[in-house]
Amino acid sequence: MKKRFREMGKNKYNPIEEKTVKFLSLRIARLLKNVKIITPNRISIFRLLLALLIAFLITKKELIISAVLVYFYFMLDKLDGDLARIRKTESNSGAFIDSIIDNYSFIMLTIAAALEAGVTNPIIISMAVTCPILFFYHYFGRTIHLDTDSKRVKRVMENSRLRTLFAFSYGKLYLLLIACLLLNILYYFLLVLALLQAYVILWVIVYVYRGVKNEKKALS
Repeated sequence: MKKRFREMGKNKYNPIEEKTVKFLSLRIARLLKNVKIITPNRISIFRLLLALLIAFLITKKELIISAVLVYFYFMLDKLDGDLARIRKTESNSGAFIDSIIDNYSFIMLTIAAALEAGVTNPIIISMAVTCPILFFYHYFGRTIHLDTDSKRVKRVMENSRLRTLFAFSYGKLYLLLIACLLLNILYYFLLVLALLQAYVILWVIVYVYRGVKNEKKALS
């Protein structure tokens, strides 16, 4: 169980992250290798505080500053994992803390975006806000709670069309948020999240239905 969680929680780079933050994150991680006062978990906690600041600035319509800080947050999101790997201090608790903070932070930023954009539609807001929660369950739940083979889950994720639609990559969502902040079109950011959430729900329903159907075949 612990091994599976560690494998699913590894902080890896996807192609977009390779081109946008890796060059900065890895260099800073190497510089901080021997700075004991700075730990991966402390970086994660700092990210949560930074997300609070960004959310506040978004509600105050400081969109340019918010966009810059979102990129900084994005870089820190990779830095904690890079630093843990360089120091060889990766842990299950660290991966879990990182994931929880990712979800809380993204929810705060989404709510702030809704307030700034003046979105009052409860369906759009609720679906946009719960989007990262479902991502978290979809990403870890099948491996931890359903006791599914981690290699199989990884293969399913890599081949899933869902991955191409921002799922399992907060980096893509951060970049989308940055673009919407710079262009002052936060409504479309929320709309994308809501549509993605609807797609995720349908995808999970199909996945569960197929699983139940296969179990019935195995028992018959």
